[in-house]
Amino acid sequence: MVADWLEMLRTEDPERDLDTTQQTGWATSARLDIEGFDPADPAASYAHVFARTYRGRGGEGFDYLETEVAGREPSFGYSVLAQILADTRRKIVVTTNFDDLVAEALGIYTTATPVICGHESLAGFIRHQPVRPQIVKVHQHLFYAPNSTARALNALPIGFANALKELFQAHVPVVIGYGGNDGCLMKTLTEGRLDLPQGIYWCYLRSVGKPRQDILDLVDRSGGWLVPIDGFDELMVDLQDTLGLGALDDFLNTRGDERAARYVATRTAIIQARSADSHAGPRRDERDPVDTIRDHGAEAPRGLRVVRSSAAESARTPQEWDSLARREPDEHRRAEIYEEGVRTLPKSAEMATLAALFLEGSGATERQAEDLHFRAVALSPADGAALANCANFLTDIRQDHNGAAELYARALDADPDRVATLGNYANCLRNVRQDYDAAEALYKRALEQDPTHANHLCNYANFLTHNREDHATAERLYRRASEADPDNVNILRDYADFLMNVRQDYSTADALLARALELDPADTDESLF
Repeated sequence: MVADWLEMLRTEDPERDLDTTQQTGWATSARLDIEGFDPADPAASYAHVFARTYRGRGGEGFDYLETEVAGREPSFGYSVLAQILADTRRKIVVTTNFDDLVAEALGIYTTATPVICGHESLAGFIRHQPVRPQIVKVHQHLFYAPNSTARALNALPIGFANALKELFQAHVPVVIGYGGNDGCLMKTLTEGRLDLPQGIYWCYLRSVGKPRQDILDLVDRSGGWLVPIDGFDELMVDLQDTLGLGALDDFLNTRGDERAARYVATRTAIIQARSADSHAGPRRDERDPVDTIRDHGAEAPRGLRVVRSSAAESARTPQEWDSLARREPDEHRRAEIYEEGVRTLPKSAEMATLAALFLEGSGATERQAEDLHFRAVALSPADGAALANCANFLTDIRQDHNGAAELYARALDADPDRVATLGNYANCLRNVRQDYDAAEALYKRALEQDPTHANHLCNYANFLTHNREDHATAERLYRRASEADPDNVNILRDYADFLMNVRQDYSTADALLARALELDPADTDESLF
């Protein structure tokens, strides 16, 4: 995949050598703007190359990953792995792969059904001694916002990392086909002096040679073993013999024959039954449904009216439901419209978000709003807007600033240029985490995308005033903000506060406060007068 991404970047480079048809010599650290990129080992920079290729269009990146894994069949080695998981005490697979080949192999070659922990939120379901096969997907499932970007692969969430550490300590890990290039799993294995009391087996391809030094150090520190192998399938043949697992020829033939027989028998029975009904002629009370409707004239049966009404409702888009609700003057009825929209469009992340934003305004419905925000994120894990709105809720209402920061970071991975996310994340970093350098970088990015965004202009001006004491730049930004939105009470108040406390320009400040009071007498802070 990395080779594909590098070729995409090369062909998009307007300064490339048009006579060069290969990546050799083109892909360098400087050209890619990837620190530490090694042309001899591009896979080591997997996450950075992915982020560079799909910058600003994360959805296309996920589409590429989905296309890559679509239609793949489990190789022979997976059949043996499935036997091991189903028929021995060894029932746990921890994988960085996005595909479902392990689960598919279990369905094809055994009768066992696995438990799949395909998202960090399922860390609590990871068992040390599971009774059925357990698949833990470190980078999350392909359909639940898989972790491919550098930020997402930098470190695992604490709860998920701790669950994996406990798992590794309770068993003897056998590592197959993992190069340690993702960062997050390697950090879990190598940082904090993870204790592996029973050692670790690290398999590496004989044709490639021994793994890199940090892996060698881990194996040595754990009293483990380096195991040269010729390939995954070849290793599984050896394990099949060593563990006394029989060949699956008879099982596959018998199972295939039984399934084919059931398929043919069921289909044939249905066709024969329908054929018998058609030869018997129509029942005495049977009528053409169209004639039945015509008999009722213009007034269709109540059941049909309900069907027609439901069809019309299901045809509405989330924006149309939102517009319908906003036109409703009665707040109770407005809430009912949003609920109706969510019931009608149960798989729409946008509909769930719109309903959540409405419910946020009432303390009595905050729990519903929270459920809808997380429902939207679950429905569309790569939707930058859904992630950012959920983050806004967490930091503004729940005061869960750490949770919000994680969601803001994921939102920017999904949509790096979304102005609202940039500005709100900057506010979170400034006001909660006091990470002023990161906050300032995001304020600047937000204003690069939208130089006339009044709120972000004012927030950046506040930042420069209170955290950088760059009053000259702040004043210019306050002025631009008030010009962009002259009726914004908050901007008028913040600009007035600056003029009074920094410039001592009381006359201009008084004029701004008078304007704010005129616009909203109830909301203006009287302490400023």
